[in-house]
Parts: sequence; structure tokens; C-alpha cells
Amino acid sequence: MTELEDITTLTKHMRALALLGDWEQVIAVEQQRTERLTLLLNTLPQQSAEFAVLINNLPNLLALDKEIIQLSIAKQQELALELKQ
Repeated sequence: MTELEDITTLTKHMRALALLGDWEQVIAVEQQRTERLTLLLNTLPQQSAEFAVLINNLPNLLALDKEIIQLSIAKQQELALELKQ
């Protein structure tokens, strides 16, 4: 498995954790993913094929991130409603 595949797997795992409402684990996995993604972006030569594949896959990672953010907003709204009651 490539590093990009590992990062994609971590992102999908974050989404699964968010669906379960395990926000502490989402944060922990996100920190791991950020470290690995940052290292990959900083070490791959920008003219390499691997870098091009990474850049081409960023929209997929961002779409998953958007889902996770939407789930977190829904949870925040749910908690806000509970606090008002």
C-alpha cells in the first residue's frame, strides 16, 4: 500500500469514526493523517509522478473532510439544542 493509500484509508476511518460519534478518535486520527500528509507533501519532488497523483487525489480527501465537517456541525447543533432544553 502506498503512503497516499494509507492517508486515504485514515481519512475514510475518520469519517467512519465521525459517523459513530467518536470525536476524540477523529481528532487523534486527523493528527496522524496531517503529519503523514505534510511529510509526504514536503518530501515528494514536485515534478514527480507521485506528487501529481497526490495532487490529483486531494479533491477526494477534501470531499471526505467536508463530510466529516458536516457531521461535526450536525453534532454541535444537536448538542446546542440539548443545552437549551
